[in-house]
Amino acid sequence: DGRYFVARAGRNESALSVYDVEEKKPLGELEAERLLSGFTTVAVPKPNLVVAINSFGNGKAHVWQLPGGERLRDIPLGWNRTPVVFSPGGKYMAQSRREHGSEEIWIHELETGEVAGKLTLPSYD
Repeated sequence: DGRYFVARAGRNESALSVYDVEEKKPLGELEAERLLSGFTTVAVPKPNLVVAINSFGNGKAHVWQLPGGERLRDIPLGWNRTPVVFSPGGKYMAQSRREHGSEEIWIHELETGEVAGKLTLPSYD
């Protein structure tokens, strides 16, 4: 709905600043564990959630509740992954993963962190 704006917090690559656009004031910072190379994706897929993807190694999607900033969960994304996309309305997050010679699209439910489904892609041989 455009009420909140989220951006990396200065030089601290493991923190995000949250701003209330309507009230024209900062709400505070969201912290993740210390990261080696920051976030590749930061999104507000629905009005009450922030999702940030870390960019190094065995990636995770960090999920926070807004406006309070409560850290809800981390969703493991694996090593061989592509950027994530969100469904309209922000209920789901999807990513393509390559494991053991096959490629799958994993669909995660953001409210629970559970895998809602997997789609196996055809081989390119």
